[in-house]
Amino acid sequence: MAAHICDGFENCPDGADEKHCAIDETSQTCFNLGRQVPSRLHNFTRCGPLIMSMGELGIGVYNQIPFCDDFTDQTNCSDTERVGIECQVKGYNTTVAKQIICPDEKRFHSVPKICDNGLDKACNKISPLCMVHKHLLCDSVSDCSDHGDETQEQCMVMTKWKCLRNYRSPSRVEVPLPLGWVKDGELDCLDGSDENKDWPTCGTGKTFRAVPYSEKDDPCDEVFLCLDQDRKVVSFLNLCDRRESCGDEVVVCSVSRMQYRTFSVAIQDVQRSHDHLTITKLMLLHCLRGFTDLPHFGKDMKCSSVTFNFPLRTGTFGWNKTVELILPVTKQDCRHLYGEYYVFLSCLGLCNHAVCPVIRPIKWNSCPGQLNRRKIFTLDKKGHLTFFIKDNNLKSLSSDLFLCKNTKCVSYDKVCNLEDDCGDFSDESMCVNHFKCRQSGEYLSIIQKCDGTINCSDKSDECNESCGRKVVRSLFLKAIGWIFGVAALLLNSVSLIKGFSSLKTCRSEPALLNNSLVILVGVGDLLIGVYLVAISISDTHYSDNFCNIQLDWLTSDTCVALGVISTFGSQLSVFSMTSLSLLRFSGLRKGFLVPEEKKRKSWIKVAAMVGAVVLVSSAISCIPLIEIFEDFFVNGLKYGNSNSLFIGCPGKALHMNILQAYYGRIIADNLKWSRIKVLVDIMFSKDYGGISRKRLSFYGNDPTCLFKYFVKREDPQENFVFAVLFLNFTCFIVITCSYSSIVIQTKRSANHLKGVGSGKAAAKTDSPAEKNLVRLQNVTQWIILTDFVCWVPFIVICSLHFVDLLDATDWYAFFSLLALPINSVINPLFYDISLRRSLYSFYEGLKCKMKTFYFSLLGIIDSRVSSDCVEDIEMAVRPPTNERTDNAICINEAAIEFHKIQERVIKEQAQGEIEEKIMEDMEENNSGDPKKGLKNNLTPRF
Repeated sequence: MAAHICDGFENCPDGADEKHCAIDETSQTCFNLGRQVPSRLHNFTRCGPLIMSMGELGIGVYNQIPFCDDFTDQTNCSDTERVGIECQVKGYNTTVAKQIICPDEKRFHSVPKICDNGLDKACNKISPLCMVHKHLLCDSVSDCSDHGDETQEQCMVMTKWKCLRNYRSPSRVEVPLPLGWVKDGELDCLDGSDENKDWPTCGTGKTFRAVPYSEKDDPCDEVFLCLDQDRKVVSFLNLCDRRESCGDEVVVCSVSRMQYRTFSVAIQDVQRSHDHLTITKLMLLHCLRGFTDLPHFGKDMKCSSVTFNFPLRTGTFGWNKTVELILPVTKQDCRHLYGEYYVFLSCLGLCNHAVCPVIRPIKWNSCPGQLNRRKIFTLDKKGHLTFFIKDNNLKSLSSDLFLCKNTKCVSYDKVCNLEDDCGDFSDESMCVNHFKCRQSGEYLSIIQKCDGTINCSDKSDECNESCGRKVVRSLFLKAIGWIFGVAALLLNSVSLIKGFSSLKTCRSEPALLNNSLVILVGVGDLLIGVYLVAISISDTHYSDNFCNIQLDWLTSDTCVALGVISTFGSQLSVFSMTSLSLLRFSGLRKGFLVPEEKKRKSWIKVAAMVGAVVLVSSAISCIPLIEIFEDFFVNGLKYGNSNSLFIGCPGKALHMNILQAYYGRIIADNLKWSRIKVLVDIMFSKDYGGISRKRLSFYGNDPTCLFKYFVKREDPQENFVFAVLFLNFTCFIVITCSYSSIVIQTKRSANHLKGVGSGKAAAKTDSPAEKNLVRLQNVTQWIILTDFVCWVPFIVICSLHFVDLLDATDWYAFFSLLALPINSVINPLFYDISLRRSLYSFYEGLKCKMKTFYFSLLGIIDSRVSSDCVEDIEMAVRPPTNERTDNAICINEAAIEFHKIQERVIKEQAQGEIEEKIMEDMEENNSGDPKKGLKNNLTPRF
């Protein structure tokens, strides 16, 4: 036997067993258990075969024992293939045989610690049938049949740097280390680099820790502080991974993520039968009394009692004769069912578009290391060996077990319940009731997919093939945004240039005020054009990638600036048009008197009116951004992308729930944002400036960055929003009433001019003044109509949304790009006569060219076509006689002209009546009183 070679005793006649034996430099002799005498060690006996000795159980049973009682023969191995690890033994660097490292307990009663640092005893019992050394964990090689050595919690965070581990695995390749092994006082790498002082670290004091990267790859970040645990911290990489790292991490994260709670266990009722057998009744909620009595729910709901025996043909698994299952007989939508509900209905074919997840039969060797004392082996219908599970309490037998791919077994209530209970995702892989996050692998309920709330840290539940937000979704609205934006920029720019140039030419104070307000309308509409073009550019730039950066966009300064620009421009235009309508109405009320000439104080009036309009518009657009009002206007907070506790932009209510879960209790029911920020900061370290966050402002409720017009009862800004809506509605009423009065008065004046005078005088009344009045009627009617179309339906929809009769959240793009900005495009045409005439001239010129081109294609050359085109264009460009071309419809300027015409008509009419009366008196030979008649006719009526 090998044990007698080089043992210090000559067992061969010629002593060959003791020749050429080298004395080991570490230990020359050891105590031999078999011979009970000291024996000499030689190099070729190191780490040699184990000796078989009689066991304690009797003859024929042997235990494997080493050559030496202290196992020193299993060190300093001469054969490198037998080496397991390298360590110091009694102060000397040496090797230890792999056959005694984490051995099977059946082979050795006890193996003492051999390495001075105990590295040979660093064993992990993964399952009852699998024990592996620490260095065989997390190396991408499965050493256990259930792959448990690769699914440990410590395997979740690995270093980016690789090294040769101390344990000499067969692969002998450099692999990453679990981060928890770094600087833990144990040499896990052969070169000791895991304990190197230069290893990248982060934090200070209680947050000091090793990290799996260098600052060049990824800078250090803050960590989550475990409450009431001095040095326990959790990095963002490990936070909310559904593993309890410290305190109530799982509870806090479940509140933060709003994890869907499932009901996966059927209602159980245990009854004793007449033959003393226990019958368990399992009833699904669908069949519970009360549900079946509800109208529209239990109308067609019929339930029956069945014995679950799946599959029905073989009875290999899912067989239970002592369980009575009560469930619906009609097919159900199983996307909202979990656990036993999902398994029972899907495996019995009662699910729509769902298959049974139980596909692996229970065999005799299934569920290793589990349920060993409850297994009762039997044969299935095909003669295969299987087993049942005995329930000692209920005295029943069943095999209602789900077999995972890694041979682990779980009960049916753990299947399709949004949890990875198997460890290899096989219990959830065939279910249709969940959505799996791409990066984290977390399972969400299917109803949380595309619900508008981000639940996955990688946003995959809202950014996928089924859904994904864009700045503007509709192609029609995309085109309208570009058209209206460019048109508003061009038209209002031209109008403003003319408006500023005409200020100096205004001869009266009303004209100066009129033109100044028209300029303000143009400035507001120009800002709306800037907003539309900016939104269209952003939509084109981000395109399909917007969904992934939508939170960054909604909380960006750019979005806030666009919201302020659109609100300021809209309010500036509305208030200016309101003031302009009042100014023109007041001019009408003065009875067409000749206005005062422009003076120095006129400019003061202009400055005061312009300043008031600008001030009110600025207040409405900027108040939501003032920090002291953040409790009314901040909709949520967006934290850094690495912060895995706060996903999306949680609002104040969710913050309160998270703080309640972390601290245990919160005294106040509704904290201010400033206090919430302080309490959240305490939850994290402050080594690198604290956690980062941005406010989801009043303008960040939609990708179009519009004023938050659509509010609910629970929104704190509801009073402010409805105050602004009421103010705008009041402005609309004022504009409507003012211009309606102007239309009525101009119609009366026009009718009077048509009915005054006769002959030559009547012909003269068909003058440019009359045409101006008709034009004024048409323009004011269009102003009223467009304001009505824009604002009245919009205010109605805001009210319906507030009372929950309509959800208008998705209508922001329509109103921001089409309904509200339409006035910004047509206002320059209403208030600038020359601009409207120029566009009409362009239209006539284009029509002329098209006509000429058409005749040329037909081969017809007619000089009359060209002359007619030239005449049409000249008529379009040439202003009517005595018609002003200022940058506004100046009613007071028109009043001057109208006043002069009235004086001339009255004078001519009176003179004609006097002459006619004299002739009548002369013919009647003084039969009447000519003076009386003359006196009566000198007073004209109109």
